[in-house]
Amino acid sequence: MREVKDSKPLIIGCGGSGTWYLTNVMNTCNRKISHEQLGKNGMVCWHVTPENWHEYFEDTFPDLPRLTKKKYPMSNGIDKDAMIEDCGFTDMLHQIRNPLDVISTVQAWEDEVWNYIKNFIPIEESDNKILKCMKYWYYWNLLAEKRTKRRYCVEDLTALFGDIMHIDSNSMKDEYAKLSWEDLDKTDKELALKIRDKGREYGYTIPYVA
Repeated sequence: MREVKDSKPLIIGCGGSGTWYLTNVMNTCNRKISHEQLGKNGMVCWHVTPENWHEYFEDTFPDLPRLTKKKYPMSNGIDKDAMIEDCGFTDMLHQIRNPLDVISTVQAWEDEVWNYIKNFIPIEESDNKILKCMKYWYYWNLLAEKRTKRRYCVEDLTALFGDIMHIDSNSMKDEYAKLSWEDLDKTDKELALKIRDKGREYGYTIPYVA
């Protein structure tokens, strides 16, 4: 008989992609996958998506839980995934959500968060709020792609578990007004086209520009 090993995934991707919802789903299934902190059965955390997240995390978010069991000196050329080995994660997964939903949601983020994000992706001081959010969805997902071999859309979880197990999906409801593709086109048409293409690659039905 084939041996079945218990999995302990690290789930990365964009914040605002339903990470709280995923935690609720897993807890309902008796899988203790924690949100932005180390859990018995895994962790979901957008902050650790970049390979060199260690360099900036603790200085930017001193009040958040430590995400490693020990502090690694990045100057010593450690393996980029040493944190996974140290904490016992068995796999790294990429969670995705519809681009308009994520871009709309992260409009609510404060300067502290953007100061962290701009260490890893090309955000300029002159960028307006919508443009920052657009860049975040596009470039952060590219960072996640570099570190993972498997990905899934969070909407597939809501379709399955929400109906079967009656899980509360309030954590998937956005506080900000939903942006439209027209809003993105007006902000940066070239980037909006890249976001459309990437969204289709992930399996979303996205209208083509007329």
